[in-house]
Amino acid sequence: MQERYDFSQDCNVVAFTGDNPSSLAALKMRPGDIGISLGTSDTVFIWIKELPEIPQTIGHIWINPVDKNSYMALLW
Repeated sequence: MQERYDFSQDCNVVAFTGDNPSSLAALKMRPGDIGISLGTSDTVFIWIKELPEIPQTIGHIWINPVDKNSYMALLW
């Protein structure tokens, strides 16, 4: 990042996550729990253990931010 974007040598570049994955982690959700965010996008998210076979137009499936062997399903 320092070379590519000319960042200062003192600059730390760290990984981060978005608001919905952060909510799943902060609420200490577990497999099968359902979270609801009534913010700007009215989102429902759920911790799932297995990758479901669903049409891509229904929602999004991401790697779970808390458990790399699980998934996080989101519907807007």
